[in-house]
Amino acid sequence: MAAIYKKQSGIYEIQYFIDGKRYRKSLRTKDENEAKDKKKAKEAEILILGNTDYQKKLKIENAFIEYLHYKKLVLKESSYTRIEYIYARWLKYFQASAVKYVHKISDYHVEHYVMIRKKDGVSARTINYELQVLQGMMKLMWEKRKIKEVPIRRLPLQKKRASQPDRIGKYTPKEISKLKEHFSGMPHYDSFTFLIYTGCRLSESYELKKKDIDLESNIIESIFDVTLHRYSGSTSDGTILAFGSPTITFPSFLSSKKARHLK
Repeated sequence: MAAIYKKQSGIYEIQYFIDGKRYRKSLRTKDENEAKDKKKAKEAEILILGNTDYQKKLKIENAFIEYLHYKKLVLKESSYTRIEYIYARWLKYFQASAVKYVHKISDYHVEHYVMIRKKDGVSARTINYELQVLQGMMKLMWEKRKIKEVPIRRLPLQKKRASQPDRIGKYTPKEISKLKEHFSGMPHYDSFTFLIYTGCRLSESYELKKKDIDLESNIIESIFDVTLHRYSGSTSDGTILAFGSPTITFPSFLSSKKARHLK
């Protein structure tokens, strides 16, 4: 499988063939026995791992072409077309950045690419997919022994945000009407209307005492400061939910409901 030769300088070198291609490298020793041991080790390495002579300068374009060829065998046409588009975008970026070889790709280039895409208004999901395509190419080249190591160990993946996050704040009159319609006729309807019009938490309402509620003035003497700071604004009928005093005012129509539960 391999052979060793002694150069005029006395240093031994090894010669072997893989896939019809000849490789010749120095063993960096003048000792014949050491050279033979290195020959055996190299033969075992080739037998187990294949060619371990990494390409020092693997072009990004060639690496992506090989990656695309592999993906074409395992992906649907639509998915493959998308990866082709992403490949073209990455190649254009690296050409503009004067980066020709895979081993020259750095964390800076990846982070700079992400910054550009974010400025373009691209979603985190799309950016992450593009990063994964790049990483997939580099990992495949490493698995095929085309590069010594993956130059980017950790991708700057972006946090995904909901396109329509939950709104923080009071309910709109329309939302309150829908909620009331939904809970209407249920045993806990009175409790629901009390909570939504006062801003009290359910646990806070359990702690209220009869002496805390003034049904004539429609006022609750609140001992829960957190409620006052948590809510502000007004209901659909203009009732103030919370203000800078230790009381909560509730609509008059709640008085009769609350009276039933206080008796």
